[in-house]
Amino acid sequence: MYKMLANNLSFDFFIADKYRIWRTVLLFSLFFTVNLVLFSTNFTGIKFPNDGVYYLNIAENLINHGLFQDTISVPINPAVTHQNGIVFCLVVLKLVFGKYCFVAYVVLISVLWFYALKKMYELARYLGISKTVSIILGFVMYTKPEILTSNLSLSNESIYLPLCYYAVSDFLIKLNGNNRDKNNALLYLFLVIGLFFRNQHITILFTLFFSAWMFKLDERKAVTIFSIMGGLLFFIYVGLTPHLINQNLVNESFVIGNRFSLEKISFVLRQFANIYMPGFFFVKYVVFNLLLGLVFFSLFLFGLWKICNQEKYKRLGILLILLIGSNSLFLFVLPFSDDRYSVVMHFYILLVQVSILTGFRKSIQKTIPVMFVIVTISLFALILFKYVNGTKGRVPVYGMLKQYEEYKTLPDIKNENIIYFSESPRMTYWMLEKSSCDLSPAECAEYFKYDEKTSDMVYFGSITKFNNRKQLAGYKVADCLISKCKNYGIWRIEKIPALK
Repeated sequence: MYKMLANNLSFDFFIADKYRIWRTVLLFSLFFTVNLVLFSTNFTGIKFPNDGVYYLNIAENLINHGLFQDTISVPINPAVTHQNGIVFCLVVLKLVFGKYCFVAYVVLISVLWFYALKKMYELARYLGISKTVSIILGFVMYTKPEILTSNLSLSNESIYLPLCYYAVSDFLIKLNGNNRDKNNALLYLFLVIGLFFRNQHITILFTLFFSAWMFKLDERKAVTIFSIMGGLLFFIYVGLTPHLINQNLVNESFVIGNRFSLEKISFVLRQFANIYMPGFFFVKYVVFNLLLGLVFFSLFLFGLWKICNQEKYKRLGILLILLIGSNSLFLFVLPFSDDRYSVVMHFYILLVQVSILTGFRKSIQKTIPVMFVIVTISLFALILFKYVNGTKGRVPVYGMLKQYEEYKTLPDIKNENIIYFSESPRMTYWMLEKSSCDLSPAECAEYFKYDEKTSDMVYFGSITKFNNRKQLAGYKVADCLISKCKNYGIWRIEKIPALK
């Protein structure tokens, strides 16, 4: 038992002595603690989960009412997508762990990422990249804005990405007959459940299935069976739940438009530089993105040529071409540009680009990754600043959350007959556990079965957005309910008296 745990949990750069397992436990404990501290920022008024509030709301409705619906705002909305894997995870965590479900969530993502980073490290070492650089690659990837955001926001990616990185990296190692690790449980689990988290998973299924049969791997039959099983389960789920989805969104997602525009091409090419420069820094500069993408795409092609030119890594190079090629095509077909959908291939792009360094002297190999660390720490500071000072209506998110905290201390909040209107319904639900209304005050009162004449009405947001809200025509902001309201605040609203 001791040897099994040591072989499965520890990195090979640990000293092989009797204390190795304890060093692994210490490393995981540190990793878990960092994740827990970062996630706790959702409860300390620094940030809130945003998309995660939507998934959490659906999970709570499933548990409490047996209904799969979004009640963050009224009228009740159908689900945005069938990609609700994280919802089922949250349901299980809440049912099993109760009020400690968020701690259990952090444990879960910590375990998944710990295994994923271990396998990513092994793949980098297999390609001849030094131990130090391999560790740095894992650090650079885990601190990427998209990955940190997903882990802090209860999103599908928080589960899907570590499973994907583990499964694909493990498959790449096995591709060349390096079958030291015979445990395929996470690989097969990933094949089955992946579509519930990301439709993009179809590109992974294609890559692994095609490669397994092309190179006649021992796992090819199992890969086929579990891939088919996952596809069937997902399509049965979709077939049984057509009422869950907002059909307008579905129809819009299949509209052909600007798929191969200059903006789309620059977006896809920019993914080859995204590891070094997060997308939101230069999202408006199409030509810059295009030129930057071309430079790093050329670097990637050179690294790929170098890998494929070595007989030992030729199979691995072909799989990387299939993986990154199919995902790039998926990004072209996607009707919008979102960096979350490109993170799947970022590690493998970085791996190919860094593999070029294996032909240089060790001093150069160490210098460049150290620069990566410096850049990554700088970006992490900028990301933290962005979340703390990110704006909605020119007001820092941190400041908005503080306004909610102040509002929660008011005695009047205990009044159940309050109708809430909000510029940010998810934030309102997260802070107050109350649904916001997107109807007229009269319709809201009827929906909640309140008396419109005696009900209080509260608005969270900016005066500009309030004045542009058609449902609130004939109403005005009256008193500021907190100590300070400028353009953005928390207001009591009242009906404008009719002119006599």
